[in-house]
Amino acid sequence: MHYLDSIHTDELHFDAANAIIAMSHDDLETNPDFWAIRNSMLPATPEMERAADLLNAAADMIMAGRDEEAATLIHQADITTLFDMRDHAVKAAPVFNIHRVRKVANLLPTIPKEQRAPPFTSESPLGESVFRRDGWRCRYCGCRVIPARVRRWIDKRLPGTIRWDQRTNVGCHAGFWTLWGSVDHVIPRARGGRNEAENLVTACMVCNFAREHFTLEQLGLADPRSRPPVLDGWDGLTRLCRGAASRGEPIQSKSRIPRIVPGQGLADAAAQVIEGIKSVAVMPHIPAEKYYAELALNLPNSAEPLREFLANLSEVGVVAEFIRSVVLRFRVGNGGKASAGSILASGRLFCADAYYYAQKHGHRDIGERYLAAVAALTNGEIRVEGRAIPEVFGRDGRQINVAALLPNPEPWRKAIANFVRDMQAAIGSKP
Repeated sequence: MHYLDSIHTDELHFDAANAIIAMSHDDLETNPDFWAIRNSMLPATPEMERAADLLNAAADMIMAGRDEEAATLIHQADITTLFDMRDHAVKAAPVFNIHRVRKVANLLPTIPKEQRAPPFTSESPLGESVFRRDGWRCRYCGCRVIPARVRRWIDKRLPGTIRWDQRTNVGCHAGFWTLWGSVDHVIPRARGGRNEAENLVTACMVCNFAREHFTLEQLGLADPRSRPPVLDGWDGLTRLCRGAASRGEPIQSKSRIPRIVPGQGLADAAAQVIEGIKSVAVMPHIPAEKYYAELALNLPNSAEPLREFLANLSEVGVVAEFIRSVVLRFRVGNGGKASAGSILASGRLFCADAYYYAQKHGHRDIGERYLAAVAALTNGEIRVEGRAIPEVFGRDGRQINVAALLPNPEPWRKAIANFVRDMQAAIGSKP
């Protein structure tokens, strides 16, 4: 079976896995399916993919200088149901109906601590090379993973956004905890495994830490090295940590207000502060053609229809702003800006932008009407995950795609026009 097929099979049979876990000890003892070789102790779930999608979009928002939207997406990814069974598997290992430990003939012996390979950190150069080799995906369950250094960087950029109480697993952000990437020893260090690339694979939180000292044979796990890594462009959000980000600096710097030097005149200091405010770094816009080229790769035959659609939005006061994603901007109040949504180059449409701005100005009902209109046009549904604001999701469980709207764009344009009109009527617009 191909690796991708095996992941898909795990997802299809997640309910079956839950059923096995719910069976009694006596029933499991004689159940051949229970003792069959498997890829992971717990299969990846749609919620894990959803969390990865949301955090990926949050990274895009950070790189676009849109920190508030990024924080909203991060909150959405805190899907607490991800702790179900996974927290138990890590805290209480071994759990009979999860770990399925069996007797193994000729088991590798446990070696004294002084003879084991030295402690290994995933953030070492070797660990980083393993992450790159494996495409930042767990080689056991196949989920996308995010290294701890990325979480720490985001926490520095957006303080307080990621809850992280290490005294208890469930006190941590569910998405970041579940997708926490690490490097696992296929042959455990306790049984002679070495810190060598051939013995190391990328693993998520549960697939690594719930293993403890057990061998693959003891847990009935197939050797993850027998399946090739999936290299599909996922980068574990490490793009956030490159360049200036690797030094802990924001990718798009805020205004830097100079310190007042002792002995400096107040007038000089004030002038310096004003100059600092003037020099606020403006988020660079990407060329529209670059965006459309990327969109064409992801959604063939969609670039030109979207280009035409966006051009026609000027009639209702909306301007397309190309900042990695396309932001549908319009004016409200005395020179303020609001958004009617944003479109990633993947084609995913984030309507939560519109709801966020409506709620921010005290008109949540306007945002709700707009989301309801878009949901009706796409046969989608409005959902709220965890503590987040509402978003429109398609049948695939992800944010709706513009491909569902472009074949008949006029109703979508009308929905945007109504949203802009209602917002400007409620708040006012720039003269």
